[in-house]
Amino acid sequence: SWRAFRSVSSCMADLPGRRGSIQALTAFLFERRMGHLARAWLPELPPNLDAHSQSRIARAFCLMDEGNWGALFRLAAERLWGEADYLRHALFARACRELGNDSEADRAWIAALQAAVGNPHDFARLARLAESWGWLAEHDQALWCIVRRFPDEEWVLECLAQTYAMRRDTLGLHQVNQTWVRRRPDDPSAKNRLAATTLLLNVRPERAH
Repeated sequence: SWRAFRSVSSCMADLPGRRGSIQALTAFLFERRMGHLARAWLPELPPNLDAHSQSRIARAFCLMDEGNWGALFRLAAERLWGEADYLRHALFARACRELGNDSEADRAWIAALQAAVGNPHDFARLARLAESWGWLAEHDQALWCIVRRFPDEEWVLECLAQTYAMRRDTLGLHQVNQTWVRRRPDDPSAKNRLAATTLLLNVRPERAH
């Protein structure tokens, strides 16, 4: 809409003083199918911002949107991404897979998970990226990393439960229920859910926990 366009234009005008806004605005544009605007203004960024990791991320998303996998491969191969290095590895993995190098893509994805170890939000972002690419196994990997390393982030177990329920993945749901029972051994609801998936999988009771 025109109102959205004016809002985006205002944000663009303020970007020279707000490095952190580049990535956020780029994501906003692509989510609303306005990526053409991002591709128009990114080349006009001042040189000091162009070298910043936020700008690299924004450019990478533009290349991904265009399907320019060779250029994305070259950009993600550069190592000056700072705290966003986990995204660099993830985008490199996407480029490798699109270019037919699955083994290198697998290694790059593992590197992305390893680079995101200090922050649950980084893992969550990797999960969202993987889901948007149709990478179901990688999506689940990222969320289980949160489960193992950040036990206070209980929302992720609910997210995994919903995901497995939608896929009708009883084994995955069983693993979630096992985790709930380990964390809340006195919760009757958690026990009942585990009993249900145990029955569905015909798992021996002594192995259900």
